[in-house]
Amino acid sequence: MDADDRKFIVAPMINRRAGWVSAVNCYRAVESIRREYLGGQEDTDAARKRSWVQLREIAGVEASEMFWLKGLADPRRHGGSVDLSRTDRERALRLARCAVERHCRWLHAGGDQGAPAVA
Repeated sequence: MDADDRKFIVAPMINRRAGWVSAVNCYRAVESIRREYLGGQEDTDAARKRSWVQLREIAGVEASEMFWLKGLADPRRHGGSVDLSRTDRERALRLARCAVERHCRWLHAGGDQGAPAVA
């Protein structure tokens, strides 16, 4: 067996691993940003719900998209396995990038000081 043969055997394992890593990391990035919207409150159910709403409004992302991302990440976060398509990995990365980018714009515009949200 030469290096090319090994590459074809290992590549699918790497791609499967990349799928769950992508989904988990994307969700963790979004969830970490969501904590910025707690406003110093404990991360209780009510405050958590408000922070998700505020993040979605600022990021311009539908609740269904966030639930979709959470659904991709949850199995692996709880010890299961995930096999994602390239399309789903790209969608997850785009969603997380959008949330991060718009959160940063909001901060830059003074959003954390009560300024209007920037979409």
